[in-house]
Formats: sequence, structure tokens, C-alpha cells
Amino acid sequence: MDPKLTKIFCDFQVEPRQYLCADICHVIVLREKRSRHIKFFGYTIIAITALIAIVPTSISLVHQLGQSGFGQYASLVVSDAGALTGYWKQFAVTLAESIPGVSLALVLGIILILGWSARNAIQQTKPLSTIRRYA
Repeated sequence: MDPKLTKIFCDFQVEPRQYLCADICHVIVLREKRSRHIKFFGYTIIAITALIAIVPTSISLVHQLGQSGFGQYASLVVSDAGALTGYWKQFAVTLAESIPGVSLALVLGIILILGWSARNAIQQTKPLSTIRRYA
């Protein structure tokens, strides 16, 4: 750095305001609280939407399970398990083919989204202890 500039900056002494650090920490805490509120409401809206969406998709899954005959194949396991021991491979393939995969994937996906958003919404309610420590 230029020696003239060094001398000017060394002679120029600025005293910070008395409560500058506390004011900065207060602004950080306020912004973090606002961010947490926005995230909380966003995750809550996602959870409510998933909760509403799970009803028609589960009804569709149950309807498709009934149409595919999955219930009849599954009841065969309970009622006559001894007769199935010789043909268990063919029965397992038939049982797997009768599962409506798309509806089942939709229901499981919605359940995962519901769990994820509920967990994140709950995490947003935790106290801001890490930032308050510095204020």
C-alpha cells in the first residue's frame, strides 16, 4: 500500500457506536425469526396439501387393488398356505403383477412428502439458541 495512504488511515481513527454489536446481532435474530416463520408456513402448507391429497389417492389405490384381484390372491395365502408351497414362485409373480404400482407409488410418495414437510415444519419451531448466545 502507498505510504501516504497508510499514514492517512493510521491517523484516521473511528470509534464505532456504543451498541453496534448488539444492534447487528438483534437484526440477525429478527431476520432469522422472519425466515423461520416463512419456512414454517411454507412447510405447513405443503403438509396440509399432502394430507388432503392422500385421501383421493388412497381411495384410488383401494379401488385398483379390488379391481386387480390382489385381495383374492392375498387371502389365498391366509386360507390355504399349504397348497401354495409347491407353486410359490408362480404365486409370488402373480401376486406382484396384481399390485397397482403407479397408485401405490403415488400414495407412498405423498406419505413421504407429508412426513418430510411435517418434520421440517417442526424443526422451524425450535428456539434460536445459537444466535441468541451472541446477542
